[in-house]
Amino acid sequence: TKLQTLLHHGCADMALFQRDIYEEAVSPLLHMTAQWITKGDVADPFSEFFITKNKIDEGSDAFWTSLYDLNNHMLPKTFTEEQATAGLTVGKNIKFMHVCCKAKEWRMLGSIAAAASAATFDSIAGVIQDALHHTNAAVMHMLREQFELPKMFAMARTFFLLAQGDVFDLVVERTAAVLSQPVRTVNVNTVKDQLHSALHDAAPFLDAMARNAIPHVSVNLDHGAGDQPAAECFYLTFPFHAPLNTVFTGTVMTKYKRVFHFLWRVKRAE
Repeated sequence: TKLQTLLHHGCADMALFQRDIYEEAVSPLLHMTAQWITKGDVADPFSEFFITKNKIDEGSDAFWTSLYDLNNHMLPKTFTEEQATAGLTVGKNIKFMHVCCKAKEWRMLGSIAAAASAATFDSIAGVIQDALHHTNAAVMHMLREQFELPKMFAMARTFFLLAQGDVFDLVVERTAAVLSQPVRTVNVNTVKDQLHSALHDAAPFLDAMARNAIPHVSVNLDHGAGDQPAAECFYLTFPFHAPLNTVFTGTVMTKYKRVFHFLWRVKRAE
Protein backbone atom coordinates (compact mmCIF):
# COMPACT_ATOMS: atom_id res chain seq x y z
CA THR A 1 0.00 0.00 0.00
CA LYS A 2 2.84 2.42 0.84
CA LEU A 3 4.63 1.53 -2.38
CA GLN A 4 1.50 2.25 -4.35
CA THR A 5 1.39 5.81 -3.06
CA LEU A 6 4.88 6.34 -4.50
CA LEU A 7 3.58 5.60 -8.00
CA HIS A 8 1.92 9.01 -7.92
CA HIS A 9 5.23 10.82 -7.49
CA GLY A 10 5.35 14.13 -9.35
CA CYS A 11 8.52 13.17 -11.23
CA ALA A 12 7.68 10.85 -14.15
CA ASP A 13 11.10 9.14 -14.06
CA MET A 14 10.83 8.51 -10.33
CA ALA A 15 7.28 7.17 -10.73
CA LEU A 16 8.46 4.79 -13.49
CA PHE A 17 11.35 3.62 -11.32
CA GLN A 18 8.99 3.05 -8.39
CA ARG A 19 6.58 1.10 -10.60
CA ASP A 20 9.24 -1.53 -11.35
CA ILE A 21 9.90 -1.95 -7.63
CA TYR A 22 6.18 -2.00 -6.92
CA GLU A 23 5.43 -4.71 -9.49
CA GLU A 24 8.15 -6.94 -8.09
CA ALA A 25 7.00 -6.33 -4.52
CA VAL A 26 3.31 -7.14 -5.18
CA SER A 27 3.87 -10.16 -7.42
CA PRO A 28 3.67 -12.62 -4.45
CA LEU A 29 0.33 -11.13 -3.42
CA LEU A 30 -1.01 -11.45 -6.94
CA HIS A 31 0.27 -15.03 -7.07
CA MET A 32 -1.46 -15.85 -3.76
CA THR A 33 -4.69 -14.27 -5.02
CA ALA A 34 -4.52 -16.27 -8.26
CA GLN A 35 -3.91 -19.51 -6.33
CA TRP A 36 -6.86 -18.77 -4.08
CA ILE A 37 -9.41 -17.90 -6.77
CA THR A 38 -8.43 -20.75 -9.09
CA LYS A 39 -7.56 -23.60 -6.68
CA GLY A 40 -8.93 -22.57 -3.29
CA ASP A 41 -5.46 -22.83 -1.75
CA VAL A 42 -3.97 -20.39 0.77
CA ALA A 43 -0.26 -20.31 -0.12
CA ASP A 44 0.82 -17.91 2.60
CA PRO A 45 3.93 -19.11 4.50
CA PHE A 46 4.65 -15.66 6.01
CA SER A 47 1.08 -14.61 6.92
CA GLU A 48 0.96 -11.83 4.33
CA PHE A 49 -2.33 -12.70 2.64
CA PHE A 50 -5.68 -11.09 3.40
CA ILE A 51 -7.43 -14.45 3.74
CA THR A 52 -6.73 -16.63 6.77
CA LYS A 53 -7.54 -20.28 7.44
CA ASN A 54 -9.03 -21.51 10.71
CA LYS A 55 -9.07 -25.00 12.20
CA ILE A 56 -12.50 -26.43 11.41
CA ASP A 57 -13.47 -30.08 11.01
CA GLU A 58 -14.24 -30.95 7.39
CA GLY A 59 -17.61 -32.50 8.31
CA SER A 60 -18.73 -29.54 10.40
CA ASP A 61 -21.72 -27.44 9.33
CA ALA A 62 -19.48 -24.46 10.11
CA PHE A 63 -17.09 -25.44 7.30
CA TRP A 64 -18.54 -22.85 4.92
CA THR A 65 -18.95 -20.01 7.41
CA SER A 66 -15.84 -20.39 9.56
CA LEU A 67 -12.99 -22.19 7.78
CA TYR A 68 -11.77 -19.02 6.06
CA ASP A 69 -11.95 -15.38 7.14
CA LEU A 70 -11.10 -12.02 5.64
CA ASN A 71 -8.22 -10.26 7.41
CA ASN A 72 -8.94 -6.60 6.75
CA HIS A 73 -5.65 -5.52 8.33
CA MET A 74 -3.77 -7.22 5.48
CA LEU A 75 -6.01 -5.84 2.74
CA PRO A 76 -4.07 -3.54 0.36
CA LYS A 77 -5.64 -0.33 -0.89
CA THR A 78 -5.67 -1.82 -4.37
CA PHE A 79 -8.48 -4.12 -3.16
CA THR A 80 -11.81 -2.82 -1.97
CA GLU A 81 -13.49 -4.80 0.78
CA GLU A 82 -16.22 -5.74 -1.70
CA GLN A 83 -13.67 -7.20 -4.11
CA ALA A 84 -11.91 -9.06 -1.29
CA THR A 85 -15.22 -10.50 -0.06
CA ALA A 86 -16.00 -11.69 -3.59
CA GLY A 87 -12.54 -13.28 -3.77
CA LEU A 88 -13.11 -14.94 -0.40
CA THR A 89 -16.35 -16.47 -1.68
CA VAL A 90 -14.65 -17.81 -4.81
CA GLY A 91 -12.05 -19.76 -2.83
CA LYS A 92 -14.66 -20.98 -0.36
CA ASN A 93 -16.77 -22.22 -3.28
CA ILE A 94 -13.82 -24.18 -4.66
CA LYS A 95 -12.88 -25.67 -1.28
CA PHE A 96 -16.55 -26.52 -0.63
CA MET A 97 -16.75 -28.49 -3.88
CA HIS A 98 -13.42 -30.24 -3.31
CA VAL A 99 -13.97 -31.16 0.34
CA CYS A 100 -17.67 -31.17 1.19
CA CYS A 101 -18.95 -32.35 -2.21
CA LYS A 102 -15.97 -34.72 -2.72
CA ALA A 103 -15.53 -33.26 -6.22
CA LYS A 104 -11.74 -33.23 -6.15
CA GLU A 105 -11.65 -33.42 -9.93
CA TRP A 106 -13.35 -30.03 -10.33
CA ARG A 107 -11.11 -27.44 -12.00
CA MET A 108 -11.47 -23.74 -12.71
CA LEU A 109 -12.36 -22.79 -16.27
CA GLY A 110 -9.13 -22.58 -18.27
CA SER A 111 -9.74 -19.05 -19.54
CA ILE A 112 -10.32 -17.74 -16.01
CA ALA A 113 -7.25 -19.54 -14.66
CA ALA A 114 -5.11 -18.04 -17.44
CA ALA A 115 -6.50 -14.56 -16.81
CA ALA A 116 -5.80 -14.92 -13.07
CA SER A 117 -2.20 -15.93 -13.69
CA ALA A 118 -1.61 -12.90 -15.93
CA ALA A 119 -3.66 -10.45 -13.83
CA THR A 120 -2.47 -7.14 -12.44
CA PHE A 121 -4.15 -5.16 -9.69
CA ASP A 122 -5.91 -3.24 -12.45
CA SER A 123 -7.48 -6.37 -13.94
CA ILE A 124 -7.81 -8.77 -10.98
CA ALA A 125 -11.25 -7.41 -9.94
CA GLY A 126 -12.75 -8.46 -13.27
CA VAL A 127 -11.17 -11.90 -13.02
CA ILE A 128 -12.59 -12.34 -9.50
CA GLN A 129 -16.09 -11.48 -10.72
CA ASP A 130 -15.83 -14.00 -13.57
CA ALA A 131 -14.59 -16.66 -11.13
CA LEU A 132 -17.37 -15.80 -8.68
CA HIS A 133 -20.11 -16.25 -11.27
CA HIS A 134 -18.56 -19.49 -12.51
CA THR A 135 -18.08 -21.07 -9.06
CA ASN A 136 -21.50 -19.95 -7.78
CA ALA A 137 -23.12 -21.66 -10.75
CA ALA A 138 -20.98 -24.78 -10.26
CA VAL A 139 -21.87 -25.08 -6.56
CA MET A 140 -25.59 -24.64 -7.18
CA HIS A 141 -25.54 -27.13 -10.06
CA MET A 142 -23.76 -29.68 -7.86
CA LEU A 143 -26.18 -29.22 -4.96
CA ARG A 144 -29.23 -29.42 -7.21
CA GLU A 145 -28.21 -32.27 -9.46
CA GLN A 146 -25.81 -34.44 -7.49
CA PHE A 147 -27.22 -33.91 -3.98
CA GLU A 148 -30.87 -33.27 -4.96
CA LEU A 149 -31.28 -30.13 -2.87
CA PRO A 150 -34.79 -29.28 -4.19
CA LYS A 151 -35.98 -32.75 -3.15
CA MET A 152 -34.40 -32.26 0.27
CA PHE A 153 -36.36 -29.03 0.69
CA ALA A 154 -39.52 -30.91 -0.30
CA MET A 155 -38.71 -33.65 2.22
CA ALA A 156 -38.16 -31.03 4.95
CA ARG A 157 -41.55 -29.48 4.12
CA THR A 158 -43.20 -32.88 4.38
CA PHE A 159 -41.75 -33.91 7.74
CA PHE A 160 -40.80 -30.71 9.54
CA LEU A 161 -43.56 -28.42 8.24
CA LEU A 162 -46.26 -31.12 8.12
CA ALA A 163 -46.93 -30.29 4.47
CA GLN A 164 -49.04 -33.44 4.04
CA GLY A 165 -51.36 -32.89 6.97
CA ASP A 166 -53.53 -35.95 6.31
CA VAL A 167 -50.48 -38.18 6.78
CA PHE A 168 -49.76 -36.60 10.14
CA ASP A 169 -53.35 -37.11 11.24
CA LEU A 170 -52.42 -40.79 11.39
CA VAL A 171 -49.18 -40.01 13.22
CA VAL A 172 -51.06 -37.99 15.84
CA GLU A 173 -53.54 -40.84 16.31
CA ARG A 174 -50.87 -43.55 16.63
CA THR A 175 -48.65 -41.62 19.04
CA ALA A 176 -51.38 -39.99 21.14
CA ALA A 177 -51.29 -42.49 23.99
CA VAL A 178 -47.53 -42.54 24.53
CA LEU A 179 -47.06 -38.81 23.96
CA SER A 180 -49.72 -37.98 26.55
CA GLN A 181 -47.43 -39.37 29.27
CA PRO A 182 -44.84 -37.26 31.13
CA VAL A 183 -41.77 -36.95 28.95
CA ARG A 184 -39.45 -38.28 31.67
CA THR A 185 -41.27 -41.65 31.53
CA VAL A 186 -41.28 -42.04 27.74
CA ASN A 187 -38.74 -44.09 25.83
CA VAL A 188 -37.79 -42.31 22.62
CA ASN A 189 -37.47 -45.63 20.75
CA THR A 190 -41.12 -46.41 21.50
CA VAL A 191 -42.18 -43.13 19.92
CA LYS A 192 -39.87 -43.75 16.97
CA ASP A 193 -41.37 -47.20 16.34
CA GLN A 194 -44.91 -45.82 16.40
CA LEU A 195 -43.92 -42.95 14.13
CA HIS A 196 -42.39 -45.29 11.56
CA SER A 197 -45.37 -47.62 11.74
CA ALA A 198 -47.73 -44.74 10.99
CA LEU A 199 -45.53 -43.37 8.20
CA HIS A 200 -45.20 -46.78 6.55
CA ASP A 201 -48.99 -47.20 6.61
CA ALA A 202 -49.33 -43.74 5.03
CA ALA A 203 -46.54 -44.36 2.50
CA PRO A 204 -48.92 -44.68 -0.50
CA PHE A 205 -49.86 -41.03 0.05
CA LEU A 206 -46.23 -39.84 0.15
CA ASP A 207 -44.01 -39.05 -2.83
CA ALA A 208 -41.03 -41.30 -3.60
CA MET A 209 -38.51 -39.01 -1.91
CA ALA A 210 -40.50 -38.94 1.34
CA ARG A 211 -41.03 -42.71 1.27
CA ASN A 212 -37.30 -43.32 0.88
CA ALA A 213 -36.60 -40.91 3.73
CA ILE A 214 -38.85 -42.68 6.27
CA PRO A 215 -36.12 -45.03 7.64
CA HIS A 216 -33.87 -42.01 8.29
CA VAL A 217 -36.48 -39.83 10.01
CA SER A 218 -35.94 -40.01 13.73
CA VAL A 219 -37.49 -38.66 16.92
CA ASN A 220 -36.12 -36.58 19.74
CA LEU A 221 -37.61 -35.71 23.11
CA ASP A 222 -36.57 -32.90 25.39
CA HIS A 223 -36.30 -34.94 28.59
CA GLY A 224 -35.28 -31.83 30.50
CA ALA A 225 -38.94 -30.78 30.42
CA GLY A 226 -39.66 -33.11 33.37
CA ASP A 227 -43.40 -33.73 33.89
CA GLN A 228 -44.63 -32.02 30.74
CA PRO A 229 -46.50 -34.28 28.30
CA ALA A 230 -44.12 -35.81 25.79
CA ALA A 231 -46.23 -34.32 22.99
CA GLU A 232 -44.99 -30.86 24.05
CA CYS A 233 -41.35 -31.97 23.84
CA PHE A 234 -41.49 -34.08 20.69
CA TYR A 235 -39.88 -33.22 17.36
CA LEU A 236 -38.50 -34.95 14.28
CA THR A 237 -34.88 -35.05 13.14
CA PHE A 238 -33.08 -36.04 9.96
CA PRO A 239 -29.34 -36.66 9.45
CA PHE A 240 -28.17 -34.10 6.89
CA HIS A 241 -24.59 -34.95 5.98
CA ALA A 242 -22.04 -32.85 4.07
CA PRO A 243 -22.56 -30.91 1.90
CA LEU A 244 -26.26 -30.61 2.82
CA ASN A 245 -25.42 -29.74 6.43
CA THR A 246 -24.04 -26.47 5.05
CA VAL A 247 -27.62 -25.62 4.04
CA PHE A 248 -29.45 -27.38 6.87
CA THR A 249 -27.20 -26.06 9.64
CA GLY A 250 -27.84 -26.40 13.36
CA THR A 251 -29.32 -22.89 13.37
CA VAL A 252 -31.66 -23.72 10.50
CA MET A 253 -32.76 -26.96 12.14
CA THR A 254 -33.53 -25.10 15.38
CA LYS A 255 -35.89 -22.86 13.41
CA TYR A 256 -37.49 -25.89 11.75
CA LYS A 257 -37.94 -27.36 15.25
CA ARG A 258 -39.76 -24.25 16.50
CA VAL A 259 -42.12 -24.25 13.51
CA PHE A 260 -42.69 -27.99 13.89
CA HIS A 261 -43.64 -27.53 17.56
CA PHE A 262 -46.22 -24.91 16.60
CA LEU A 263 -47.70 -26.93 13.74
CA TRP A 264 -47.72 -30.11 15.83
CA ARG A 265 -49.79 -28.36 18.53
CA VAL A 266 -52.22 -27.13 15.87
CA LYS A 267 -52.50 -30.61 14.40
CA ARG A 268 -53.21 -32.13 17.83
CA ALA A 269 -55.80 -29.45 18.55
CA GLU A 270 -57.61 -30.29 15.30
